Amino acid sequence: MRLTASPSMQAAAAARSAPTPKPIAPTPQLQEKTKPPELTPEGRRRANHDRYKRVHDVLRRRWPLVFSWARPLAIGIHLDVQAVLGDEVKRKDLRDFFYRWVHRDPYLAAVARGEPRVGLDGEPVPDTSPPAASSASLPVGATSETSRC
Repeated sequence: MRLTASPSMQAAAAARSAPTPKPIAPTPQLQEKTKPPELTPEGRRRANHDRYKRVHDVLRRRWPLVFSWARPLAIGIHLDVQAVLGDEVKRKDLRDFFYRWVHRDPYLAAVARGEPRVGLDGEPVPDTSPPAASSASLPVGATSETSRC
């Protein structure tokens, strides 16, 4: 036997309509830590150059007599710069800057010419490395006889 509701009962049921169930919130999935996209060699070169320029601008504004053109720097000048700048420039960026700065051709030529090394005030300081001028004129990787132990 089949039971059917009267039309009035069906209308009442339709008007009442059962409450819709709440949508189930999606369970949060653990997201893996994503690495930043790998830079291409050209992109890495560009990023390194931009960092070099930013550090150079900071140093040139602070010490224009020292960082406006290639002049031999006092030995250990990076320690003085770090002490003055503090956290204004990251140590790694400063280290990378000095590495590139002292390996540029104009800098090496100034050392080879025997120009005096300068401190942060732009004044000459006593040179504590006599063989520096002779080794600056040698090709990369070559050593002079006096520098051997």
